Amino acid sequence: MEDLEFTPSIRTQVEKYLIHWKWFALAAFLALFISFIYLRYYATPIYSVSSTILVKDKKTASGLSELSAFEDLSLLGNNTNSVENEIEILRSKSLMGKVVDKLGLDVSIYAVGRVRVTETFGEKNSLLISFFKNDTTQLNIPVEYDITINSPEKFTITNFGENYDKAQTFGFGESVVFEYGSFTVLPNFKSEDFKDLSKNYQLLFNQKESVVNNYAKSIKIALAAKNTSVLSISLEDPVREKAITIVNTLIDFYNAEGIDEKNLISKKTAEFINDRISIIQNELTDVEKEVETFKKENKLTDIEAEANLFVETSGSIDSQIAKNETQISLVKFLKDYLLKAENQDQLIPANIGIEDNNINTFITQYNDLLLQKNRILKSASIDNPVIVNLTAQLHQIRSGIEQSVQNFESSLNISLNNLKKNERSLDSRISAVPAQEREFRGISRQQQIKETLYLYLLQKREETAITMAVTSPIAKIIDRASGSKLPVSPKKKIILLAGLLLGLFIPFGFIYTKDLLDTKVNTRKDLEHGVGAPILGDIPHNPLEDQLVVAHNDRSATSEAFRLLRTNLNFMFTGFELKCKTIFVTSTTKGEGKSFVSLNLASVLALSNKKVLLVGADVRNPKVADYLKLKNHKGFVHYLNDPSLKADDIINTLEEVNFDIIFSGIIPPNPSELLMSTRVKSLFDELKTRYDYIIVDTAPISLVTDTLLIAHHADLFVYVTRVHFLDKRMLQVPKDLYVNKKLPRMSILLNDTNYEKGYGRAYGYGYGYGYGYGSDADLKKTFWQKLFKK
Repeated sequence: MEDLEFTPSIRTQVEKYLIHWKWFALAAFLALFISFIYLRYYATPIYSVSSTILVKDKKTASGLSELSAFEDLSLLGNNTNSVENEIEILRSKSLMGKVVDKLGLDVSIYAVGRVRVTETFGEKNSLLISFFKNDTTQLNIPVEYDITINSPEKFTITNFGENYDKAQTFGFGESVVFEYGSFTVLPNFKSEDFKDLSKNYQLLFNQKESVVNNYAKSIKIALAAKNTSVLSISLEDPVREKAITIVNTLIDFYNAEGIDEKNLISKKTAEFINDRISIIQNELTDVEKEVETFKKENKLTDIEAEANLFVETSGSIDSQIAKNETQISLVKFLKDYLLKAENQDQLIPANIGIEDNNINTFITQYNDLLLQKNRILKSASIDNPVIVNLTAQLHQIRSGIEQSVQNFESSLNISLNNLKKNERSLDSRISAVPAQEREFRGISRQQQIKETLYLYLLQKREETAITMAVTSPIAKIIDRASGSKLPVSPKKKIILLAGLLLGLFIPFGFIYTKDLLDTKVNTRKDLEHGVGAPILGDIPHNPLEDQLVVAHNDRSATSEAFRLLRTNLNFMFTGFELKCKTIFVTSTTKGEGKSFVSLNLASVLALSNKKVLLVGADVRNPKVADYLKLKNHKGFVHYLNDPSLKADDIINTLEEVNFDIIFSGIIPPNPSELLMSTRVKSLFDELKTRYDYIIVDTAPISLVTDTLLIAHHADLFVYVTRVHFLDKRMLQVPKDLYVNKKLPRMSILLNDTNYEKGYGRAYGYGYGYGYGYGSDADLKKTFWQKLFKK
């Protein structure tokens, strides 16, 4: 069976599909048409918008102190991941939640068209919705309402409440109460769609959490280029204006949060200064009252003039003492703030006037790290490794600040003690100064200290206010959100190309699968490789009911095929001087058309003015009489059974045909034994003396041995094989017969071919019978049958 397998040529494979080009063209057209309809009416266009921002660098001060040792341990933090942190903040659900709340993205309005439902947004919204949620009721599932505009004053809602089949009518501006809250509907007279009162709308209330999650996942944020802090923010959405508004609002909220975080230190400092001003103001008032009381009690008017010399001498020392005591007061204020439990996770007031650069530097570093920690906590848990690391850094830096404050306070106290010691030394020299002067000088010194501190705090308050007023956003907007008015999805060219390829693939796949599963004989190539016997020709499919298709002056494709068969038979007999040519017709199985071929072969040979006899030797399943619509007369079986019968007794000359016929007769009980009779030889010997051609219709050769029993009487065997009928595995039968020469001059005739599809002559070509004369098959077909012929 290996010889039955062969590899078709590339041309054959291509032509196998090209003959169905009409189906490919129709499938491609339908696929392109469906793709166009999908793009035009069903596909939802997706638009892409993008914005570019520059994230400004955070400049941190540096200094040297006892805390500088922590830098080598990375305890003071750095800004290498600041851009990545900002990206995570921009992607955070908390920030997107503010955008959803401001824009009301949890409420969607759709305009219902004939085919497509389109979302509207902003100024294009035909309806303006105000949604008021219940504080206690959460929206668990999306809620959808259908709205029909009745007039410029009223509208109707369906799918409302428990009775979804009922509709309720409301006036514009009237509060509509439902399970999750209430809402009002107002017309947007600026919208072009609202002018068309026949339009319907859908109102959809979504879960806020679901909307926030969807947009947080949809937003795309990436570095515009390496080694830069420029970010590209993009979003895809069916509504272009909606996407632009979302991106711009997201950036605005991001900048607003950044400004608030920057001002947080200034606010804490301002609160601290205001508290201290209030205290110092009260203390200064008390000192001034004490001065006033002292002067009244001691009847003094100008003590300073009387003690001018002392003042000039001790002025310098007093000034230094006042400065030291001011610093000590500020340090105590800061120390008290650090020790309070409620301030442990709060920002430390900065720039309050402490004249120690190291303390000021590390307070700034502590505040920056605390802000960074709070920002990351918005999108991460407290167990995040980054948070844990930052917490450790903050703890160590705060401990260092407390130690530095303690050290600075100790140094101030030492300095103050030294100054007071010098002051006492000076006082001993001016012991002559009245006690009132010394007492008044102490009161005056307290007054001076309070005034200096009070004025200093007022100055710092103004500086803090100015700092808050000039705070700049942390992101500079390079390009506001914008995008092309052409959608990025669906891609029309890709959809059309995919539709075209799918349209071409469907018939290709059908033909390929059909061919892959097809085990039938289809082409000459199958016979050439499977059998190897010479091929006489092809007989095309007979579209007529009559089995006798060959007639005088008939130009149909089938008639022309039999004429060509007649010519080929004459070539087969070239070189053989035979008075009578005996042609046996057989097949592998029944149903392959051997009786049809026998009948029409006899007719076409008779048209060439030859004397022809048709013998029905298929004694088990005779068909010749049925094809001629005649009763089965005495015939071949009768002759073999009855020695008294002569050849003339069974030869029938009919008006319906131009050749003689010997019918098969009755069906015998012992056909094989009957065909072994010597009367078979005597009959053929006698008939060969009377006729030019004897056509013998024999039994199928794979089913019974009848044909092999009389095969030696034949001069040539026509082995009929029907396309799309005989299994290729059955070709082993004719191959064995041909190789072993069991049938004289065996040749193959391919029957029931379709030249319109190229069958018989391999794919793609054929004889083209009927050229110039028309085809009897086409005359009986409709336009669509002619267009798509099987």
